[in-house]
Amino acid sequence: VTKTIELSNPARRPIAYAVRVEGSSVFDLPLGKSVRVEPKSSLSFPVTFSSRFAADAHARLLFLSRGDGVHVAHATSLTFVLSARITSKKPHATVSMETALYQAVEKEVVVTNPFDEPCKFEISITEQRPPLDKEGAGADGALGGASVLTASGKSDAKQVANQIAQGHKQPPERVKELERALTHLPAAFHLVSVDPRRPETTLTLAKGASHTIRMQFLPFQLGEHKGEISFVDETRGEFVYALTGQGTLPEPVETINFRTDAGSNLSQEVTLAFANEAMEKARSDALRRLGKVRDKDLERARAPLRRPPE
Repeated sequence: VTKTIELSNPARRPIAYAVRVEGSSVFDLPLGKSVRVEPKSSLSFPVTFSSRFAADAHARLLFLSRGDGVHVAHATSLTFVLSARITSKKPHATVSMETALYQAVEKEVVVTNPFDEPCKFEISITEQRPPLDKEGAGADGALGGASVLTASGKSDAKQVANQIAQGHKQPPERVKELERALTHLPAAFHLVSVDPRRPETTLTLAKGASHTIRMQFLPFQLGEHKGEISFVDETRGEFVYALTGQGTLPEPVETINFRTDAGSNLSQEVTLAFANEAMEKARSDALRRLGKVRDKDLERARAPLRRPPE
């Protein structure tokens, strides 16, 4: 983005300024750090903004008079406030996936370093899901979403999370993640790691180099899911890939056949199980990604989810 400042010189002698920027380094001066305006004329002075980070930037632009009063006129020094706001991130690519509820699908994604230097990127994923209810709509983090347990179920889940974490010497923040995974719908987008118990959170790429990662989409809600996977190098910059996923109807749990004579009515009772085995299995996969959780611990963790609502 380029903006221009109009400098006017009504005097009979030229005026000269030394120009500098104080503050953020994302502002650039294409005409350099000095400028001269001839007598009875004006000059358009451009200022460019090009940020490698999705953060607002602020600076001051100073024009300091360098007049000697003889050949160059004295002029008033000028100060301008520069302010830039990032309203959105333009994705380098879009990754689209579609699958039935509780069924994981994976896709290979080629990630290329867009910077002219080697980088070590921190990887993070955010997502926005379709509304589940009034409280469940909106953007969520790694394990956000609507609550799926009653108050008593949440209490049991919290206790289980603490037991699992303590038994495996998990840090306090892991306890919160486990509790949230038990009481909320897990995230739909995941970065697949070679070792599921050691999530890949960084990616090192040489200048212009590429690497293939695997993204997984495991929906717990019908509808369109949107997200971003961000790659951030604290000194070089950041870029994002957009994620879109479509959650379709789940696989049927049973086939019910009706057979009767024409003109006759037939009714049949259908038993609806409170436990959803497909959802619980998918949830267990999410729990495994949070740390070293054994299968018998997962079985205990699933117990509060099987309890019918009060």
